[in-house]
Amino acid sequence: MKQFGALLMLVGAIAACAAFFMRTTVDTYSTNPLIGDHIINIGLLQDQMMVLHVGIGAFISGAVLAGAGAILERLSVGVTESPATATPSVEFEAPAGNPNLSFLIAAAILVVVLGSAIAFGIYNAPKTNSASANIDAEADNLANEADNLSDQAAKLARSR
Repeated sequence: MKQFGALLMLVGAIAACAAFFMRTTVDTYSTNPLIGDHIINIGLLQDQMMVLHVGIGAFISGAVLAGAGAILERLSVGVTESPATATPSVEFEAPAGNPNLSFLIAAAILVVVLGSAIAFGIYNAPKTNSASANIDAEADNLANEADNLSDQAAKLARSR
């Protein structure tokens, strides 16, 4: 689990660093010096943000897994006190019936982290509500009324 955590930390760090080198502009082919050759593309910015967040999340998840692996390794190896002390040695061992305990813990942590990320994404997804539908309907009505007024003005101009 420590090795998987370290690998996940490495992949997360690489992804986070790579996000800073992603292209976020598009060519305009404009000759206007005020506009410039490139403009910022919101979609590319969102892609950069998602890669950065995934990288940071992977790095943090890897750190948690590496820490949990170190704790499990420490508990399974055992702790003995110094022979200079008069107290007897104390041994801590992992349960013998579960050799894949570290894998199960790593999988559980990964499921919790990914589940939390998915739940957060679903919770913050844009939602359509009745207010936006009413605004759209009102905008359509205003556009139709503007078309009618334009037609009436054209008829009036032709009749004179």
